[in-house]
Amino acid sequence: MLEQSDGKVCSLPLTEVELPQINVLLKLLNSNDKDFYFDLYRNPKLMQHIKGPLSLALVKRNFIKCLFHNNKTPPSYVSYVIKNNEKLLGVMSLKPVVNRVIEVGIIIDTPHQGAGWSSIIKKSLYAYLFNSHQIDSFVSYCDENNLVANHINEKLGFELQAHAFNQRFNRVVKKWVCYASTLEK
Repeated sequence: MLEQSDGKVCSLPLTEVELPQINVLLKLLNSNDKDFYFDLYRNPKLMQHIKGPLSLALVKRNFIKCLFHNNKTPPSYVSYVIKNNEKLLGVMSLKPVVNRVIEVGIIIDTPHQGAGWSSIIKKSLYAYLFNSHQIDSFVSYCDENNLVANHINEKLGFELQAHAFNQRFNRVVKKWVCYASTLEK
């Protein structure tokens, strides 16, 4: 169960999510994942899509925040490490917004980019959550200059709902929404 911004509780898996059809495990982020997490968010090539790598202080603060939320009852969002066999592919976060709507964020490590992992993982996870947790829609925010992420959302059938400055992210972002009916097509 996750706490939504409206104070209601949303049912989502809080430990692990197995996506056996693609041989992926979403494992709850924990302190053992610190080096991997720091390497991802400090990687200049990877972070070029959102204005460059994060400062060490900000990565540390974000990591501690993720651990805090993962251990909060109920958490207001959860963060996972994405694994394929024993390979660490990236990090994914799920945050309930309101009324069975989930905000999703995903980052795939540089060696695994270009292999379609982001699309495959998103599509499999969405199908799983739509079917087993009665989620109505997903929201994804992407920097306007992140052409790859925006293309993936469009390819997956997300609808572009907004393109404006976002104070939370302190930059211009595109807001994409994917409805359960989109995946059924």
